[in-house]
Amino acid sequence: MELQLKLENFLSIKEAKLSSSSNVIFILAPNRAGKTQILYFLYSYLWSLWKQTKDKKESLKSVFSRKIKNVFLVKTVKDLISWSSKEAKISLCFHQNDYKTILKWEIFKDKKDLLKVKNLKSPSIEKAPIYIAPAGLGDYYKGIWALKKYYPTWKLVSHAITDLLEDLFIVASEDMEISEENKKIIQKFEKTFGVSYFIQKERIFIKEKGKIYGIEKTASGLKSLAWLYLIFKYDLIGDFLLLDEPEVNLHPQWIDLLVEFIDLISQNRKVFIATHSDYLVESYNKYLKRKNKTADVWIGFLTPEGAKYESIRADKENLIDTTPLNGTYLNILKELFGYEI
Repeated sequence: MELQLKLENFLSIKEAKLSSSSNVIFILAPNRAGKTQILYFLYSYLWSLWKQTKDKKESLKSVFSRKIKNVFLVKTVKDLISWSSKEAKISLCFHQNDYKTILKWEIFKDKKDLLKVKNLKSPSIEKAPIYIAPAGLGDYYKGIWALKKYYPTWKLVSHAITDLLEDLFIVASEDMEISEENKKIIQKFEKTFGVSYFIQKERIFIKEKGKIYGIEKTASGLKSLAWLYLIFKYDLIGDFLLLDEPEVNLHPQWIDLLVEFIDLISQNRKVFIATHSDYLVESYNKYLKRKNKTADVWIGFLTPEGAKYESIRADKENLIDTTPLNGTYLNILKELFGYEI
């Protein structure tokens, strides 16, 4: 799968020129640099591609225009333009086997936006992309679901989050078989972390050492891992997985174990990972070196005009540079001990 994405004056992003042909993409940037905004945009478009192939009654443009507003929680697409700018430009080209889609979008503050989408052949996206942001979901999933269920017209929580909850609760009520691939991943997860999860009557439970209780009562690290387990248990995982800071609440040892699963999962799908964790990135560097793999790294940095991004390719000879992530820590050590680390 190949992807090229260009953004200009899009929310906090001044300029981004991004490309990917690897199955793993790391998005590394400071806070307020738009990492989640990139994930949201990709999720909105990939979800729209999937939705339009399932229901051809509506055009891809109309599906996408509505979805991106529900994901970003904006009233109009004009709200996606950077505050100080009058126009945003977006282009995306996505290749999958013999399928190709091209999007070109110009959004103006003072006139109608121009959105052009061109598809060559039909996409082969069988399952919806999945966006996971572990932070807070373990504690607040019931409240989030209630808001979505009882106040469907209120734009309070991004559809990127509520889509996952809704799909999980739907499929959990159906009789289904787990694929052999998913069974192996689930078994490995249970052996590694010593827990399992299941859904019953729109509530998430954890089973640990023979005891069963609601996920809201367990440790924060186990809450963060629940979503990864559940998407395999209920066979939701498809070609695209978008992870927003998956390391949240995890001890470095568990982050290292998590990367083992990311490597396993990415063997036959594209995984986008926005992170601040040098532990996670350095742990993945082991796989780059040991297994002769590649990864795409989308690096963002802040400027007075806004965030700017560029792409680099990482492999065993050019590992992912974690200096932007651990630089502050090294400066603290330098100040404490008076020498370079």
